[in-house]
Amino acid sequence: MIAPAGGPGYPRLAADAAPVGLLLLDREGETVFANARASAVLGVSGRTPALLDAVRPEARAAVADQVASALAGDGASVQDHPRLHPDGHERWLRLWASPVPAGDGEVEGVVVALDDITQDRRQQRETRMQSLGQLAGTVAHDLNNLLTGILGNLALAQLEVPEASEGAQVLGDAQQSAERAAALAAQLLGFSGRGAAATGTVDLDAAVRRAVESVRESLPPDVRLDVLGAAPSPVEGDAARLVAMLGGLLRNAVDALDGRPGAVRVRVSGLDVDAARKAGFFLDAGLAEGTAVAVEVIDTGAGMTETVRERMLEPFFTTRGKGRGLGHNLTVAVLRAHRAALEVHSAPGIGTTVRVLLRPRDAAVQNGALAPKLGT
Repeated sequence: MIAPAGGPGYPRLAADAAPVGLLLLDREGETVFANARASAVLGVSGRTPALLDAVRPEARAAVADQVASALAGDGASVQDHPRLHPDGHERWLRLWASPVPAGDGEVEGVVVALDDITQDRRQQRETRMQSLGQLAGTVAHDLNNLLTGILGNLALAQLEVPEASEGAQVLGDAQQSAERAAALAAQLLGFSGRGAAATGTVDLDAAVRRAVESVRESLPPDVRLDVLGAAPSPVEGDAARLVAMLGGLLRNAVDALDGRPGAVRVRVSGLDVDAARKAGFFLDAGLAEGTAVAVEVIDTGAGMTETVRERMLEPFFTTRGKGRGLGHNLTVAVLRAHRAALEVHSAPGIGTTVRVLLRPRDAAVQNGALAPKLGT
């Protein structure tokens, strides 16, 4: 039976029925009340959740400012903040903070409504990526049609001029440019998801070593590149494409150091993928739940803001003066061809960790021939 309004059980009953988490903070910012939904969203039980402990360290100043603004009587506000759930997975919280007025016109506390919007943000990013992919695929298809005629006519023209002539040199330069454009079109097709699926068996550890050696040749002298651990790790895929993608991720990690001394670390490991982990994927190209093989690229660079992280896979997006913003086109194409997934952890001042999760070969799972597993 529902308690009558004003009855002793009514406020708690009403609060626990709310579809969002509710916290009541006093003037010192301490939590004096939390409903059941708040405890569930924050992943705590048996204790009163502390708001600042619920978000990542780099977001605490922004949360404190939001609460302080409400305490100052500036009205309600809504902001999104990153957090690390107790289960070890990245989450996003949306916080609404409103002042609680006292009878004398002063503010005696703050009521905070909160909800987990991780899925909403991921859906928005995937919708944006899908729209960009459709555009990229259309442009690549039309470009390929044009290049077919251009390359064909260049080949015919080369038959009409002497091999050592100036005209042959000009035609050769034009052909090289057209072939580079064709390679760009192929990248855009891969980004759109129209590339061929990758099949076969690849030793991921061997692919990592090949990628590392390709990057080590041009490594600045004050940058250290370490491979942490090594174990045979058979995965489904295409070795050449995986090596190219990993090489690109390593070069991005080196570039993130921006000329400063630092380190890039690579690690291959096994891990378990459950529904909670899938919900936190930065990009999910169809990786199934169960055992996965992961390769991590970790740098000690400046890290990314959330705005940059959200857009890092978009074609033509770059934060550097050089380059065309196409480096991650290959990443997206390879992930989709391998039905893989991507996790990205980064924040200003703490560097970046990019983790690619791949399907292991069934026989490798059955025989236990995978790299050691990590907890998260």
